[in-house]
Amino acid sequence: QREKVTLWIYPASFLGGLFYLLNLGTLQNFYVPLEMFTIAFAGLPWLTLAAFKYLREGKAGNLLFFSLVSVLISPMAYAATQAYAVYFGLFLFLLSFAVFSSDKKLKLKRFLSLGIVALLLNIYWIMPSVYSVVQQSLTISNANINRLFSQESFLRNADYGHIKDILIQKSFLFSWRNFDFPNGVFKDLLGVWNIHLSDFSVMVTGYGLALIAVLGLFVGLLKREKAILSFALPLMMCLFFLFNITPPLGQVYRYLYDHFGIFSEGFRTPFTKFSVLFELIFSFYFGYFCFWLLTLRVRPLKGITLLLKTLFVILATSSLFYFSLPVFKGGLIGSNVRVSLPGEYQELFSWFEKNPEGRVALMPINTKYGWDYRSWGYEGSGFLTYGIPNPLLYRDFDRWNSANEDFYTQSSFALYANGDRAFAATLKKYQVKYLLLDESMTNAGGSDAVLKIPEIKAIAEKFGWGEVAKFGFLTVYDTGFNNEMFTIPEEYSQVAVDLSYSLVDPIYLGNGDYVAGGGLKYPFIGLDKRSGVEISLENGNVKFRSASFDVSFELPATGSAHADLSINQGFDKAYNCDLRSLGSVSKEITASGVLYKASGGGVSCDYISFPDLNYSQAYVLHVTGENHEGRGLKIYLFDSVTGQPYIEETLPVGNFDETYFIYPREIEGQGYTLNFETRSFGRMSSENILTGVEFVPVDYSKLSEFSVGSGSMPVKIQNNLKILEVKKYGDLVYKVKAEGEGLLELNQGYEKGWVAFTAKSNKFKTFDHIKVNSWANGWVINDQWLMNNGQAINHQPLTFYVLYWPQFLEWGGLLVGALTLLILVLKRH
Repeated sequence: QREKVTLWIYPASFLGGLFYLLNLGTLQNFYVPLEMFTIAFAGLPWLTLAAFKYLREGKAGNLLFFSLVSVLISPMAYAATQAYAVYFGLFLFLLSFAVFSSDKKLKLKRFLSLGIVALLLNIYWIMPSVYSVVQQSLTISNANINRLFSQESFLRNADYGHIKDILIQKSFLFSWRNFDFPNGVFKDLLGVWNIHLSDFSVMVTGYGLALIAVLGLFVGLLKREKAILSFALPLMMCLFFLFNITPPLGQVYRYLYDHFGIFSEGFRTPFTKFSVLFELIFSFYFGYFCFWLLTLRVRPLKGITLLLKTLFVILATSSLFYFSLPVFKGGLIGSNVRVSLPGEYQELFSWFEKNPEGRVALMPINTKYGWDYRSWGYEGSGFLTYGIPNPLLYRDFDRWNSANEDFYTQSSFALYANGDRAFAATLKKYQVKYLLLDESMTNAGGSDAVLKIPEIKAIAEKFGWGEVAKFGFLTVYDTGFNNEMFTIPEEYSQVAVDLSYSLVDPIYLGNGDYVAGGGLKYPFIGLDKRSGVEISLENGNVKFRSASFDVSFELPATGSAHADLSINQGFDKAYNCDLRSLGSVSKEITASGVLYKASGGGVSCDYISFPDLNYSQAYVLHVTGENHEGRGLKIYLFDSVTGQPYIEETLPVGNFDETYFIYPREIEGQGYTLNFETRSFGRMSSENILTGVEFVPVDYSKLSEFSVGSGSMPVKIQNNLKILEVKKYGDLVYKVKAEGEGLLELNQGYEKGWVAFTAKSNKFKTFDHIKVNSWANGWVINDQWLMNNGQAINHQPLTFYVLYWPQFLEWGGLLVGALTLLILVLKRH
């Protein structure tokens, strides 16, 4: 009888496995696949099986099996938060099972062994991840693309944090839109699936399948099955994140999201981090209910019972296939990611393989989002890094290092302000050897004139940048600027300034290379609040305060252009600018200001024109109001010439009183238009009130020239350092032999992990790490510290080393992992 009952485990297991394959969570991980998610999908069941077998049986072979799977699925840690979520959920399950077991002490020992092995095998990425959190979390959260996108991404997820969506594992990709190149419009990414799910019978089937999984949970709880109970804790963890701000624990999630930047950045898209774990747990419950039902004993009606059980297996299988029918019609992987790469790129990659030295900058630069559209059908965050061996400036990297964002904001500002000289100087400052112009890039849904392709070509011709390679729509220009890893500027200035996040760099443009340190202080060249400058309007003046230098400066606030919000401006009535006019919007002029509302996916758009503002004049834009609900008010500042948003900002939630600096530009004309957007995300409504808008003209030359310290101009220092020899060991260790003393510049983005040191005559010395040109690493090299009978030994060749020490966290971790595997293999045999 037991053998007959046990036979039913095969169809039950089959149904559980089929449920894991054929669900909307799997679809969303594969439709626009990222390897980290598909690897987690493939590896998590094997990882769970191996860990569970070792916990129950304690065999060394099972522990080795677990170790091998852990190594194979480690690429999922490309998104470290997903890997943390997977392992945390897995070990919650294992710990619960050990606690519920009769031989608790033995199981807990095995649990501890699994934890230690998992830690040692993954420490090669855990340690760099922790280092990144400590050193780079502020950079990541400050990145403009993250500041603009993170809140929207979270609200898109929150829109699906409801029981009706979680049960069928439906999330934000179902409301995502991608560009339809043949028709030139944006359409639903999962349009075919949206049509499929609009069928009532399909939805009934989906919820019926989810109900079976829920019944599996309740039956298991009633029968006190250890495995069912053990999965309860990781299930609760998944539900906490999938429900996010939805009751009953929504306020807890909201508090964590609002008060902890690491939490808000790490879990802005909780579905992507917890969907695979949730799929596995739900599939187990589904399979368990099927097994319980198929092993029910009804003796008087054996024949009918067998028939009914067989029909149940057939019906469940058919339902799973029916619910996921588009999968079998090519709908598992989106057609938008099944695009052939034009041969021109292969030729480009081959050319750069022969010319691997020198930084490359991609043009055009019309967007800040790092999301490209190419006329041959590509849409995405880019692919050139997989084919070009050179260091590449790419907008998708803005979030990892502020220097990447600074290059593009400064070069873009110069390009669209007709500042050819400033554009060329920016490329020189960031040591751009090659300018890569991709004429297949397009401005999706808009005019391609904004790409400035003819202007970029004209600048290249003006400054004599040679066209060294051309492959159809791809052109490579050689700027002639430095392509060496180390640079010795002929002279440099020592200035107390850091122009990170600044649109301009007049110090470099006017004086050349400089280092951050002593000398004159220039607190008000860069006026982005991320660099510590606060702008406020007080007592008829515009007050500028630098927290970094603890200094203030005031200019009179005269001649301001105020918007009269008591009369209707912009659109005559509420305008819904959603591409499909979804949801509803409203606009109401109140005693306090203009109240905008949007719901059901609607987007309330409006504008105010300021036709008399000159582009050659600097202004402070002052915006006040309050966000009552949903995403904050978003503003776009456009001029009438470039077609580019000069400012694109999302205002804070709650009350806001924000100021933004508008730099003068070398373009003729006048007239700014300030656009306002109140956007809802499905059921996540939005409501904002605008209470004030004004433009205050200010004299930027007074701000940029304001300095603290003696003298009126930065003093130039002659650089007497000379490099004799450089040896490179991998990508992180350099042995440098030099003579003289002066500034050594390492042309990589400034990061505290870089160190330069030397050892001579039993003395060890590290050189002071400084920032060069507000972006690169630098050290002032000298041997004055080395004394001989009280006299400095000068002008002797000095050998020193430059290395990036955090890389050793990975290398050391790999060594630890390899030793762990070796010990497990030897133990097994």
